[in-house]
Amino acid sequence: RFEDDRRDAILFFPLALGAAKRPGQVLVGFAAETSNLVDNAKGKLVRKNLDIVVANDVSQPKVGFGHDTNAVTIVTKSDAKDVPLSDKHSVAVHVLDSVEQSLHRMSLDRKQEHS
Repeated sequence: RFEDDRRDAILFFPLALGAAKRPGQVLVGFAAETSNLVDNAKGKLVRKNLDIVVANDVSQPKVGFGHDTNAVTIVTKSDAKDVPLSDKHSVAVHVLDSVEQSLHRMSLDRKQEHS
């Protein structure tokens, strides 16, 4: 828990990841959690104006920092996809697939706006 003056300074600091998000840009954030994985990731998605949050439960064995493996949940505004324990390269492929899907949806949305 933050002391009041430190918390206020952090809340005042205007560098939210998505504060200067440009049209057509996909922003991905990462969250290392120990509980309420999806709920916390959805909160970060909104607070930071992100398109995707890659969340992992670092309390689980072989997950997160210091391991060659990871298990994540990829959270978007419309869904949450679990990626089971696998090597980090495979996890990265899933993340990039999600980015590609987001870009595709954005492209379709822009086309509909202009038609």
